[in-house]
Amino acid sequence: LNSIYNKPSKDYAHQMALVASGIVGLLAMPFGPIGMVAGGVLGAIFGGTIGFCADKRRMRKQLAQSELQRKRLKSLVRWASERLNDEDEVTQLIEMVTLEFRPIADIAERSKTARKQLKLLESWVAQKFVTRQLWVYMDNLLQNWQDLSRGEFIRAMLVLQTLATMYKYSNRTLGDQEQQFVCRVERLLEHSSVKNVMAHAHMFPTQGESRVKECMVFADQARLERHKATETTNQKASPGGSEREDQGGADPMSDDSENEGEDGAPASEHVDIVAEPTAVGQKTLKKPFFKSYDDFMDFDAELKRKMTITLSEFNLLFEKEAESTDSWDVCVERKEIRVAKMQMGGGVITLRAWATVPGVDIDVAFYLFHKTTERVQWDKVFANMEVIGEPQNGSDILYSLMRISGVTPRDFLQYRRVRVLDDGTIAIVLRSAEHPDCPETKGNIRAESFFAGYVLRQAYEDGQPVLKLFIMSCSDVKGLIPKWLINMVAPKKPGEWVDVLKKACIGFQDANKDYKQQAKAYLDKFLVCETPWDYEAEAENFDDVKSPYSDESERFIPSRIHL
Repeated sequence: LNSIYNKPSKDYAHQMALVASGIVGLLAMPFGPIGMVAGGVLGAIFGGTIGFCADKRRMRKQLAQSELQRKRLKSLVRWASERLNDEDEVTQLIEMVTLEFRPIADIAERSKTARKQLKLLESWVAQKFVTRQLWVYMDNLLQNWQDLSRGEFIRAMLVLQTLATMYKYSNRTLGDQEQQFVCRVERLLEHSSVKNVMAHAHMFPTQGESRVKECMVFADQARLERHKATETTNQKASPGGSEREDQGGADPMSDDSENEGEDGAPASEHVDIVAEPTAVGQKTLKKPFFKSYDDFMDFDAELKRKMTITLSEFNLLFEKEAESTDSWDVCVERKEIRVAKMQMGGGVITLRAWATVPGVDIDVAFYLFHKTTERVQWDKVFANMEVIGEPQNGSDILYSLMRISGVTPRDFLQYRRVRVLDDGTIAIVLRSAEHPDCPETKGNIRAESFFAGYVLRQAYEDGQPVLKLFIMSCSDVKGLIPKWLINMVAPKKPGEWVDVLKKACIGFQDANKDYKQQAKAYLDKFLVCETPWDYEAEAENFDDVKSPYSDESERFIPSRIHL
């Protein structure tokens, strides 16, 4: 840890100045003492400039990594809160979430940034359901520790050690249950055998854990520099600044200097947690998980691939449909279709298209689009489409393979969910997923579908059906395809796709006189698709939760641990 704490103090500018000064000075020996001095000065200036640029680049890189880590942990806590209803996975969930904070807990003693980020873990642990499950977790550990392997035992001890560190730096007033839990954890961690095992476990941190610790320390260094710069500015602006400093100022690395909200909770690191369960017997829809499209895009992509589509994502789709195109590049403007694009970082491109398709029935369009066996017959963009596994929480998983002449094939693995509104509007949302039965394969590049959606509405003109269609796609096809080529080709695809869809729908309607009944029968199964995951969990009484072993917590603490 000391080597990590000292990394920000390593000044490349000073080191490079000394090295360059010595090298240039030696090279200038033929020009005598004056030449050596002049060469040394020039070398020092040149080396110091290079070192200064290296220091700045290193600091920016570490601060960017620190911000990414903070966003990922906030996403993790929100994601874990959504999965609390699944009691079968709660043990794995506790271990997964807590161990993500392990390197932060290891460095929390001397890192204010780390202590602030531990508040994210605390906001999740403070929920009554999680607190109750921690009791169960520890009871199971103390009863069954003899049956655990060495790796399982160390993993459990790391979880408890991280929780103990989190509680150590908590500003929250703990309830009786949490105080008892903390006392049990501390007694177990103070056991001599446990100490020996944990000391060995901490000797070999992974590279990922070391990187997390380093970015925390660099974030602290940046905060100190900002604090010093602010103090200097205030002293210059106010003659009494030095007197106020002598009287004592806030230590930027002290926990007391944090902005605190109600009940002593820090206001700087706040994450919205799923609301407490509703009253027994009542069914209430959950609050929107994603508050805005920016919030959706900031959420960690890896965690989104583990989470099925929420109702809030349909709201985002409707918002994007109604959003103005003032800041977008409108690249296609015709009577029957309008396409707008926005190029983002890397190869990410977002497209929005509004199309009018005369003569097409909405049920037929949905049937031919959603049913994979029908779609592959007319949509030649994809060489293969199939549904993987069983639906989860109202979402199925769709695998699609796209072959493009001259480039490596791309495949997509996406969650797909349908929602039919009361007015007959059909909304479809898709985004990237992961499934153990469909891993990435050699020879194909797995594209990233950040967000995709379709909105189908039925209108009538002169007694004839007209399909109003909105299409949105935000994706990254990955690989080495030139960005300018993607930017040029992508806007043309929605119009071409709509033309093919129109031809397929009219052909199906002409070939099947009972097309309306056939398509309507397929749509009917999506009309009633109530998903328990969309609702708050029913309330349980957590106020009187007590561990069956709380009064004799020493009973299962082993006198000697053999590993």
